[in-house]
Amino acid sequence: MHPAPKSRWQQATALVSLGAGGVVTGLSFVPGSPAEVTSPASLPFALMALEKSAQPPHSADAVLRAAIVNVARHFLQMAERKSPAEMEAIIWQQASLDGADHGPSCAAFASLTLELASHVAGQESWVTGGTSYPWPLHAWADARVDPNPASPQVVSVLQDAEAHHRWHPLGDGYEPQPGDWVLFDGHVEVVTNFAGGVLQTIGGDSLPNYSVNAHSYPGPLSGQGVAGFVDNGLQPGPG
Repeated sequence: MHPAPKSRWQQATALVSLGAGGVVTGLSFVPGSPAEVTSPASLPFALMALEKSAQPPHSADAVLRAAIVNVARHFLQMAERKSPAEMEAIIWQQASLDGADHGPSCAAFASLTLELASHVAGQESWVTGGTSYPWPLHAWADARVDPNPASPQVVSVLQDAEAHHRWHPLGDGYEPQPGDWVLFDGHVEVVTNFAGGVLQTIGGDSLPNYSVNAHSYPGPLSGQGVAGFVDNGLQPGPG
């Protein structure tokens, strides 16, 4: 199941520039020409033209995965200068159509990293649950991690991933890759690396200050509360 290709400049909800290996070297959250722009939170970004570095070619899957990781790292660096409340507002200003804060942002943050990275790779985010929420969200923004029996019609990250054959419960043999999402009970983070049984992540609305933070989870992952993984590759493995 390959995401449908789309124009890199379509709508320009988020314009991003790409360096070697999918490294995000600049991004803007608002429509406009490639120039100095300001985000809704008054964050300046020097927006460069979207072009790939003249380096040996990378596979589309590798570009997408690297871009997801580097978008997450961009927000991590931003969080060093911004308060948790400012980071929460920045995330929701992009995920919601009305710019309003609609609660815990970990799932919205994960969805946003995939959406921005998809622009880099010229692909379409596979997430489709945003329109099922009682708030005005973009279709690419899932804002709930686990299903809620009280409102099963509101699509969670887990339900959306299962519907797209991307969900891998812990123990099914799937090895997470950079750019995937790891699900805990009610929480989701972006996988940045997995080696030697140690999982490296970046998560929104996460401890210690409920902002964007990096984390390291040594094995066994079951003891860390990991429920499973969402495969964000272009060709997801069997779910």
